[in-house]
Amino acid sequence: MEIIIETSGEHTEQTDILELVHDSWLQLGIKLFSRPSQREVLRKRVFSGQTMMSIWSGMNSGIATAEVSPAELAPTNPYQFHWPQW
Repeated sequence: MEIIIETSGEHTEQTDILELVHDSWLQLGIKLFSRPSQREVLRKRVFSGQTMMSIWSGMNSGIATAEVSPAELAPTNPYQFHWPQW
């Protein structure tokens, strides 16, 4: 099995994390490939449904709290990659 994860290529921490995931998944027989591209190119590919998977920064802790705006948890913005077709 092969999985391609696309990034904006702007954050080295994302690349570092993908390398760690790559090493772990390879032991399971899953090949992970990272595909960096420019931010606008990545957005267009996500919005058109051309990406298999993408990585982007999200909520600071990854957990919804009282301080988090509800807009971050609902399809209210086209730049939220987890629901591009909304």
